Amino acid sequence: QPTPAPPPPQSARLLDPRDPAARDRVTRHYLHGWSQSELAAERGISAKAIQSKLARLRKRLRHALESPNTC
Repeated sequence: QPTPAPPPPQSARLLDPRDPAARDRVTRHYLHGWSQSELAAERGISAKAIQSKLARLRKRLRHALESPNTC
């Protein structure tokens, strides 16, 4: 039988499961080293838009990690 995939890191589980694109952006940028320009080119949006999206995601994650009832 194939080995099951390991669970995602806690921070990845805190991302909204209804927004797989957000998880994809975070994973590609912070875990796989994609630049904001590379993400923007793939999505067909500006690097500034990616920068803003990542900033909002970091803020949500920070808030979730600091909230005592999240984990």
